[in-house]
Amino acid sequence: QILVDNHALAMRGLVDENAVSDILRLVNRTVHEDTEIEYGVFLEGDLTPLVVARTKYQASKQSPREQFIESLAIDSALIEYELTGTKQRELVVDGQNVYEFVAHVILDGEDAGSVRYGVSTAPMVEAIESARAASRVNSNENIMALAVLGLLAIGLGYIVTRQQSRRITEPIGILTD
Repeated sequence: QILVDNHALAMRGLVDENAVSDILRLVNRTVHEDTEIEYGVFLEGDLTPLVVARTKYQASKQSPREQFIESLAIDSALIEYELTGTKQRELVVDGQNVYEFVAHVILDGEDAGSVRYGVSTAPMVEAIESARAASRVNSNENIMALAVLGLLAIGLGYIVTRQQSRRITEPIGILTD
């Protein structure tokens, strides 16, 4: 959320000056330099897409630009909701789970547009699965270590008990002979 908020602040001046190429550069660079960002979009206040940047990874399976924008399901009701409430949502884009973060560029009290970045959940899911697998391995190693220690303790207890029982019963055996 911090990224889109900062970009919205930076874009206030760019939108005011109608510096489309600078907005394009900013969004493209952000998308292509961060491996977790799947797309970046800047929509004008009337919902016209000014910039649409997508990852190189997705280039082979991308839907056409218009279809992609439609798949984001951005309408005036969503814009109103974002202006008054939540600035993030979860959606599926080109078959991939994505968290979308949005910030609106406000000029003179009017919504001049919005910047949106879709962050893939895949790296997060992989990290969680990796942590689970590592946890299972560690847990299994700990259980094995405890089992070995337990068996050693039982064996040592058996040996000590047997020696003590001989020491106790030996004098009785001598008396009874």
